[in-house]
Amino acid sequence: MSIKYSRTLPGPRGRSSAIFLCSVIVCGSGLASEATTPAPAPKELKFSSLKPLMTQLETLYFAENFDGTDKIDTAFIEPQENSRWSIHDKHLIGMPSTEEDQLKTSAHNGVKPSLYAQLPGPNVCVSFKVRYSGLGVIYKGGSFGITRYGVGIKMNAVQTHIIADHNHLVMMHSDSHKLVEDKWYECLLEIVGDEIVVQIKDGPTLYGKHDSLFGKHGSVKDLAETGLPHHKPFCFVGSDSCSVSVDDFEIWSAKKTVQKGWAERREEISRGYADKYRHGPYEYDKNKIRDQLEELREKDPKVEEIARIIARDKEIKLKGKAAKRIAFEGKSDEEKAKKIARKKLAAERRAKNKEKDEKEN
Repeated sequence: MSIKYSRTLPGPRGRSSAIFLCSVIVCGSGLASEATTPAPAPKELKFSSLKPLMTQLETLYFAENFDGTDKIDTAFIEPQENSRWSIHDKHLIGMPSTEEDQLKTSAHNGVKPSLYAQLPGPNVCVSFKVRYSGLGVIYKGGSFGITRYGVGIKMNAVQTHIIADHNHLVMMHSDSHKLVEDKWYECLLEIVGDEIVVQIKDGPTLYGKHDSLFGKHGSVKDLAETGLPHHKPFCFVGSDSCSVSVDDFEIWSAKKTVQKGWAERREEISRGYADKYRHGPYEYDKNKIRDQLEELREKDPKVEEIARIIARDKEIKLKGKAAKRIAFEGKSDEEKAKKIARKKLAAERRAKNKEKDEKEN
């Protein structure tokens, strides 16, 4: 089953004809009767068994369960970094790029399969099933969420957390919910303004509030101003040498106003985690998580096989770095100067943004 919608949300049509027809009926009958319009039925998700907690569904923008089609609609969803995506067994599956592509550069080379999806605006409700597969995937992790905003969910063998500010701040985490290899997860992600709530069926409900959800510093101003960003901001990202599968994927635009009772539900989510789990925001300790994952990996019965895969990935990255360095050395002095200037400008911009954040906080 496949449902496709235009990237531009449709407006009302046929209004003048309807008014004319109504005038003819009223004048012809000579009666002035008041029509009773039944209340519209509440809108519901097409595929998910989960129900929105915060958003009021507005318009269905995209829905696909990959049944009966073998083509990826790149107007809505698009593979990234040469990672290889195809429809197989009625779901979408993503594999890393070829080794040849990975050797071309050391970063963003497709070693992690990634898929981006278009959103209809800043207030959305996104429902899907996702699966992360491959030997050692639980120690590497998988994620989904908003790309340029740096807000999303990360799962691994240690914990599941919702993270913001370009992977620097954890807003809420669950130590009891850990990534399981080859398991399907049914998820529902909702965003209104600077709030995000994510439900994982038979797992945690995680909440966060951060201004990076609304394109701070103008990085995604076009999303807030025009509704449709020039890039596709929602993403699924796997891990090195592993695969990602997606199914029952649907995207809705949401109203600017939240559901009645959302404030109470939000308080319930935070209160429910106060005793068991750490409720942020707090600085993400990447090294600590990495050490915990390495400790678990050492106890895995397949540790030697996993180690060989990790060693191969490291070797390819080193070769990619060498290729990148050789490519840079082959440039003219003018091209080198331009590249260095761009890097310097980007570093200055990041420093200014960080300074601004610190002053605001």
